[in-house]
Amino acid sequence: MVFSARRRLNQVQSFVLKFLNNHAEPVSEFDPRKRNETRVRINTVVLLIPYRDHRPQLDKMFFGFTKDWSTTGISVILSEPRGVDQVIVGVRFEAEIHYILGKAVHLSPIGPGFYQLGLRFSEMLHVSDFPELADLVF
Repeated sequence: MVFSARRRLNQVQSFVLKFLNNHAEPVSEFDPRKRNETRVRINTVVLLIPYRDHRPQLDKMFFGFTKDWSTTGISVILSEPRGVDQVIVGVRFEAEIHYILGKAVHLSPIGPGFYQLGLRFSEMLHVSDFPELADLVF
């Protein structure tokens, strides 16, 4: 079980590192074993789909704007507070949408009507596991 969880996390970190290196200067200082790893400021729109009972809640999906990334998670700026425990993050990369499951670690007000949602990544999700994700575009 521990090896399976570690492998899923390594898949997430591999994808995110590839994404970050494509959008910023090469990131070589990332070390997944560090607790306080470097964050990279990349601002992009992401699709956020609440995830409950092991299913995406497509009727509750919304968009956010990323503030910064690390290989273990992201912070997303929202225009209203969204109380989610787990969320699927849709990321456009190389003409595809990639999906990452994340757990909310904080939701904080940051200014006039905006909120910052901190997410910790846990695994990559595949459209073959959730065919309803195949029809989503943004």
